[in-house]
Amino acid sequence: MTAIADRTLQSELHDLVMPLLSRWKVPGIAIATWQDGQIREAAFGTANLEAGHPVTPGTVFQIGSITKVFTATAVMQLVDAWRIDLDAPVVRYLPDFRLSTPEATGALTVRHLLTHHTGFWGDDFTDRGSGDDALAKAVAALSGVRQLTPPGESWAYCNAGFQVLGAILERFHGKPVEDVIRDRVFKPLGLERTTFRVGEAITNPVAVGYNTLTTTEPEVARPYAITRAMAAAGTIMGTVGDLLKFAAFHLGDGKANDLRLLSPGAVAEMQHEQVAAANMAPHWGLGWWIQDAAGTKTIGHGGSTNGHRALLPIVPEKRFACAMLTNGSNGAAVYNRVERHLLAEAGAPRVDPQEGRLPGAAMANLAGRYHAPGGDITVGADGDRLVIDTAVRNALTGAEYAAPTRRAAAIGDTEFVIKDTEMEGSRFDFLLHPDGTPRFLRLGGRLYDRVAHDAVTPLTPE
Repeated sequence: MTAIADRTLQSELHDLVMPLLSRWKVPGIAIATWQDGQIREAAFGTANLEAGHPVTPGTVFQIGSITKVFTATAVMQLVDAWRIDLDAPVVRYLPDFRLSTPEATGALTVRHLLTHHTGFWGDDFTDRGSGDDALAKAVAALSGVRQLTPPGESWAYCNAGFQVLGAILERFHGKPVEDVIRDRVFKPLGLERTTFRVGEAITNPVAVGYNTLTTTEPEVARPYAITRAMAAAGTIMGTVGDLLKFAAFHLGDGKANDLRLLSPGAVAEMQHEQVAAANMAPHWGLGWWIQDAAGTKTIGHGGSTNGHRALLPIVPEKRFACAMLTNGSNGAAVYNRVERHLLAEAGAPRVDPQEGRLPGAAMANLAGRYHAPGGDITVGADGDRLVIDTAVRNALTGAEYAAPTRRAAAIGDTEFVIKDTEMEGSRFDFLLHPDGTPRFLRLGGRLYDRVAHDAVTPLTPE
């Protein structure tokens, strides 16, 4: 990679970013772009409000679920070595692995895990301790998790699927998954400020996370660290510069300097459309989500942890990537606008979906109550808009709160886009029974059961 371009990203984005940080009460953001080896970096706002430390391009943030692409990269190394078959059942590699039914256990494949086609609820962030057995305990607990759909039937975002992938990596390499990914991905790529371990992260400038989930002003997000059992799904901390090194690797032929980490075929297969998805992206690859920008394919991933939001979009055809790391719970409202600007500058603008109107009877059919372990959602119809009220349980902290009311417009017979709040532009949809009645609401990638009108849906663990 070459030196930073003469034209500063800082000056280009200042007038866009600063009002967004103020409006959405996000303390800070670090941004970097890569195009054919040319890097530009910018940083705005504050990493630690109490100490007054500014964000810099070298500030370490939590990257959340972008971690999953690192895990997928390590898995694909085993595929390259003919040690793993993507379409083999998971029990071939983890003989003691069990889901809640024998049928699901036997049907689940490695590809299902990488593409979020597992069919089971995947957001159990229970603290399994800090020992090397934390991941094994979490994977063993999946035998008691409800199977919502058979593996391969419906796409639904599943953190726990990547815990299983982490267990496979541990089995093949004989050491904790954090060490596997450090040795096989971080070190070869020269990711000097990227780590799973808080004790290593704090030797660098580190951003404190902040939430405005229940307050008008940012409050420190506690706890800082995510439970160790979720390492393979979302606990990496790093910088925008290191994320761009990772992106540049995936825009190449699988080599890091002269060391081959992946075959060109494996790099391409990760970016190939594997399954139809929903909400976050219309398709999913192996680890990557796959989206469209005015007819140009983009790949990427986002991340959400306690007080941090992250995004890594890549446009392979344009040889372009950008990384954005924020330390506020409304960070997506900031980085979505920045992403639009940067992708348009790169010649791949995002295009909003065309909105339509559904008949009143169709809207009324979708209205009702929906439940999942992560919360309860009430859907109402108001003219040509659906109205969404959500009682949320934070998967990381267990805190319960009411999310702001959101209004959504139809962009299909069963798909909608949110038109306000920090989730503006986010999509959700409904999965129907054969008779046309709702089976699930799929929002944020998660499946929520339709609840009978006389049923009680207490916000309690399942």
